[in-house]
Amino acid sequence: MLALFAGVSCLGSKKHLAGLSEDRVISLAPSFEVALTRNFLSDVEEELRVSGLGFGEYTPSNSLVERYGLLRRGDAVSVSGFVKVDDGFEAAGLHAMGGSLGEPLGTMRTVILPFSRLQDFLHLRGISYFELATKSQNR
Repeated sequence: MLALFAGVSCLGSKKHLAGLSEDRVISLAPSFEVALTRNFLSDVEEELRVSGLGFGEYTPSNSLVERYGLLRRGDAVSVSGFVKVDDGFEAAGLHAMGGSLGEPLGTMRTVILPFSRLQDFLHLRGISYFELATKSQNR
């Protein structure tokens, strides 16, 4: 019997089934951060808490911009990612925020929007999934 475990997080320990020898248990842990968007939003909330500012007055720190690969052009910061929408989504709402959608790729589309509108974007009707894009790195 061969047991196969797919890791859903880079954090934590490998799991093993009782009674199986070590060489019969395979643990797949992704090399990417599957919780990136959750960590990003948590870090934004922490910076907001520490700063005492409301979301409208807040600008992400340089370390947050660098860590999460946000786009900075002058004083403006933008967020890019991937979004899954359902039939209730209206692109006009995103465009009114200064955001834009890329062409569909299966059920996903790329999205870019001003950071200042992130809170509004996350509450748009018809968005069923959002994932922050990661900055590519040369190896």
